[in-house]
Amino acid sequence: MNRLCKIYISEIKSFFPVFGKNEKAYFEKLKTNVDNFCDEADVSTIEELYIQYGFPMDVVSNYYSFVGMDSMIKRIRLKKLINRAVIILFLISSFLAAMYWGNL
Repeated sequence: MNRLCKIYISEIKSFFPVFGKNEKAYFEKLKTNVDNFCDEADVSTIEELYIQYGFPMDVVSNYYSFVGMDSMIKRIRLKKLINRAVIILFLISSFLAAMYWGNL
Protein backbone atom coordinates (compact mmCIF):
# COMPACT_ATOMS: atom_id res chain seq x y z
CA MET A 1 0.00 0.00 0.00
CA ASN A 2 1.46 3.31 -0.99
CA ARG A 3 1.45 6.49 1.07
CA LEU A 4 -1.55 8.07 -0.68
CA CYS A 5 -3.69 5.01 0.00
CA LYS A 6 -2.73 5.08 3.69
CA ILE A 7 -3.68 8.75 3.87
CA TYR A 8 -7.02 8.08 2.18
CA ILE A 9 -7.78 5.15 4.51
CA SER A 10 -6.89 7.19 7.60
CA GLU A 11 -9.13 10.04 6.39
CA ILE A 12 -12.04 7.63 6.07
CA LYS A 13 -11.39 6.13 9.51
CA SER A 14 -11.38 9.59 11.09
CA PHE A 15 -14.94 10.27 9.91
CA PHE A 16 -16.49 7.30 11.75
CA PRO A 17 -18.07 8.63 14.96
CA VAL A 18 -18.18 5.13 16.47
CA PHE A 19 -15.93 2.29 15.38
CA GLY A 20 -17.61 -0.97 16.37
CA LYS A 21 -17.64 -4.49 15.00
CA ASN A 22 -19.74 -3.69 11.92
CA GLU A 23 -17.70 -0.61 11.07
CA LYS A 24 -14.47 -2.59 11.44
CA ALA A 25 -15.71 -5.26 9.02
CA TYR A 26 -16.78 -2.63 6.48
CA PHE A 27 -13.54 -0.73 6.94
CA GLU A 28 -11.38 -3.83 6.43
CA LYS A 29 -13.21 -4.69 3.18
CA LEU A 30 -12.85 -1.12 1.97
CA LYS A 31 -9.19 -1.06 2.96
CA THR A 32 -8.56 -4.25 0.97
CA ASN A 33 -10.37 -2.84 -2.06
CA VAL A 34 -8.45 0.44 -1.91
CA ASP A 35 -5.17 -1.41 -1.44
CA ASN A 36 -5.85 -3.60 -4.47
CA PHE A 37 -6.85 -0.58 -6.55
CA CYS A 38 -3.68 1.27 -5.55
CA ASP A 39 -1.53 -1.69 -6.53
CA GLU A 40 -3.27 -2.24 -9.86
CA ALA A 41 -3.76 1.37 -10.96
CA ASP A 42 -0.47 2.80 -9.69
CA VAL A 43 -2.17 5.77 -8.02
CA SER A 44 -0.16 8.98 -8.15
CA THR A 45 -2.64 11.49 -6.67
CA ILE A 46 -5.26 11.26 -3.99
CA GLU A 47 -7.79 12.75 -6.40
CA GLU A 48 -7.76 9.43 -8.26
CA LEU A 49 -8.98 7.75 -5.08
CA TYR A 50 -11.62 10.43 -4.62
CA ILE A 51 -12.85 9.78 -8.16
CA GLN A 52 -12.87 6.00 -7.72
CA TYR A 53 -14.33 5.74 -4.19
CA GLY A 54 -15.57 9.21 -3.30
CA PHE A 55 -14.58 11.70 -0.65
CA PRO A 56 -14.07 10.19 2.84
CA MET A 57 -17.11 11.97 4.28
CA ASP A 58 -19.27 10.65 1.44
CA VAL A 59 -17.99 7.08 1.93
CA VAL A 60 -18.92 7.13 5.62
CA SER A 61 -22.29 8.82 5.04
CA ASN A 62 -23.12 6.22 2.38
CA TYR A 63 -22.29 3.47 4.87
CA TYR A 64 -24.58 4.96 7.51
CA SER A 65 -27.37 5.58 5.02
CA PHE A 66 -27.19 1.89 4.15
CA VAL A 67 -26.97 0.69 7.77
CA GLY A 68 -29.42 3.20 9.23
CA MET A 69 -29.02 6.24 11.39
CA ASP A 70 -30.92 4.82 14.36
CA SER A 71 -28.24 2.32 15.29
CA MET A 72 -25.52 4.94 14.95
CA ILE A 73 -27.38 7.42 17.15
CA LYS A 74 -27.92 4.76 19.84
CA ARG A 75 -24.26 3.82 19.82
CA ILE A 76 -23.11 7.44 19.98
CA ARG A 77 -25.40 8.04 22.96
CA LEU A 78 -24.07 4.92 24.68
CA LYS A 79 -20.47 6.00 24.06
CA LYS A 80 -21.27 9.45 25.44
CA LEU A 81 -22.89 7.93 28.55
CA ILE A 82 -19.92 5.64 29.17
CA ASN A 83 -17.46 8.52 28.78
CA ARG A 84 -19.39 10.62 31.28
CA ALA A 85 -19.57 7.72 33.75
CA VAL A 86 -15.81 7.19 33.55
CA ILE A 87 -15.15 10.89 34.12
CA ILE A 88 -17.49 10.99 37.10
CA LEU A 89 -15.89 7.88 38.63
CA PHE A 90 -12.44 9.39 38.14
CA LEU A 91 -13.49 12.66 39.80
CA ILE A 92 -15.09 10.84 42.74
CA SER A 93 -12.07 8.62 43.26
CA SER A 94 -9.73 11.63 43.03
CA PHE A 95 -11.83 13.51 45.58
CA LEU A 96 -11.90 10.54 47.96
CA ALA A 97 -8.15 9.98 47.59
CA ALA A 98 -7.52 13.67 48.32
CA MET A 99 -9.69 13.47 51.43
CA TYR A 100 -7.96 10.28 52.58
CA TRP A 101 -4.46 11.65 52.07
CA GLY A 102 -5.47 14.99 53.63
CA ASN A 103 -6.48 13.28 56.89
CA LEU A 104 -3.19 11.42 57.36
